[in-house]
Amino acid sequence: MDFVELFNGLAKLAKPLHKPENDATSLDQDVKELGLDSLDVVLTFMYLADVYGLDEEISKKIPPSTLEEIKAFCEENGRCQYESAKKALEAVK
Repeated sequence: MDFVELFNGLAKLAKPLHKPENDATSLDQDVKELGLDSLDVVLTFMYLADVYGLDEEISKKIPPSTLEEIKAFCEENGRCQYESAKKALEAVK
């Protein structure tokens, strides 16, 4: 699954419509570079927790760092239940 595509889709769901989009383009990018405020990050991480089946307590420990580190954390602590980002995003909506 393309984690960047997944993260961008989930972030779009979390952000208010009036905010400009600033999509991630690589796993090396830091969440802080994407124009997400703290609530956007929390909501995006909650969606990620749902996609990866993370326990609530574990999901609170998702590192607000690079997408690569976030992906590694989610894969270590959960398992994605979807074969593609598109299917995961459809399920979250």
